[in-house]
Amino acid sequence: MKLLTASLLSVLLLSGCSLIPKQDALSEKTFRFKKQWVRSTYLTKDYLGVRSLNPMKPVLTNDMVIIGNGVDGVTAFDRISGSRLWTKKIKGGVSSGAEIVADDLLFGASDGFFYCVDVNTGRTKWSFPIKAEGLGAPFVSGKRVYF
Repeated sequence: MKLLTASLLSVLLLSGCSLIPKQDALSEKTFRFKKQWVRSTYLTKDYLGVRSLNPMKPVLTNDMVIIGNGVDGVTAFDRISGSRLWTKKIKGGVSSGAEIVADDLLFGASDGFFYCVDVNTGRTKWSFPIKAEGLGAPFVSGKRVYF
């Protein structure tokens, strides 16, 4: 009986039955990235050695990619061309997340302030002293901002 079972298993294993998809099926499902543009997010230096300070998740609008860095501020780039639209310089940079509400970009910064800037121009609408480094992304509920 053991010999019969072993023989059947051997036949099944060698019969060519396979769950591995064909190469053609794999190539149809391959996702490929196409690089459209690349920009440095640092405003004062292109390369800071081993210091990589980009913990802020990029914020996207229909027209812009907004990126902060932990060195010197926030920059908005055109989403299609990659050209720089505006820069908001902030001493110590921005490591926290940001939130867009209407035309307001809200974020905490390393200079001890919480900012509301115009998302289209980068100009400060208002700021609030938090006397600490802003590390978390703000949460907006109705007309209230929590950070």
